[in-house]
Amino acid sequence: MNIITKRDKIRQAFKDFDHDNRDKKDSDTSWKGWTFGDMRVALARLDPDKCSAEDVSNILNESWVSLICDECNKECNVLLHIGQPEDYDNRWWDMCHDCLSSGMKMMEGEA
Repeated sequence: MNIITKRDKIRQAFKDFDHDNRDKKDSDTSWKGWTFGDMRVALARLDPDKCSAEDVSNILNESWVSLICDECNKECNVLLHIGQPEDYDNRWWDMCHDCLSSGMKMMEGEA
């Protein structure tokens, strides 16, 4: 288990974009109609430790920086990541404080 914050997700978006698009030429057009070169320049102007999620989603898209609870589907600033490290097989669950608290209350009622 580990904690994931919105800032973690923003930092990871920079790394994932570089990794996922390392073979793209600067002149190639992205899914947003920008060239990958333009996207790289725009991201390079941002500080991953200070920029907002909105700044990043304007260049990439919201899914790169969204932090959604798998139980209630709400956008959160902090989640508890339960399970294996993220990969393409869904063997983890991300939960917000409210959902974790509700689950704990349910478990306490069964004890």
